[in-house]
Amino acid sequence: MEISQNTFALVTGASSGMGLEYARQLAAKGHNILVVSNRDEDNRKVAEMLHSEYGVSAVPYYADLSKSESSQALYDWTKENGYVVDILVSNAGMLVFNKLFNTPARMVDLIVGVHCLATTHLCRLFGGDMKERAEKLQKTNEELNDNVKIIRDLLGKHGILVRTDSTTVEAADDLFRE
Repeated sequence: MEISQNTFALVTGASSGMGLEYARQLAAKGHNILVVSNRDEDNRKVAEMLHSEYGVSAVPYYADLSKSESSQALYDWTKENGYVVDILVSNAGMLVFNKLFNTPARMVDLIVGVHCLATTHLCRLFGGDMKERAEKLQKTNEELNDNVKIIRDLLGKHGILVRTDSTTVEAADDLFRE
């Protein structure tokens, strides 16, 4: 699979833990990575490591996804910089080692903001773009299939058999058939 230079896998929580491993695995497959977390220095280090170890483009971005405006700001930043997100790994999270009833309300709000709201907004924003690109690709494929049918029909009128189930095209002129 050829990966475009301006397409990226966006991984939130990419500065450590599972997010870092997602970023590594994707980079190992040749995907460019947008390294997103609320650890600015770690983001830069991870981006440098991904670039040096895997030869991919890796761009750090600081985002505190517990803040409601952060998802939109991240989306806007990708658009402004021409980064096309074709894979979204919404992995950012917060760990609190308390029972829920011992967790302060403000902390619950932060957790819900990161785990639920940010994930939902990121999926809505980037998923919408992905759907639009898929629909364009599907339309292009349908147009291509229509063109192949037209060509096959035209060639068939001249005794040329076109096999569309493989990459080979066989010509069998009626004049040479037994």
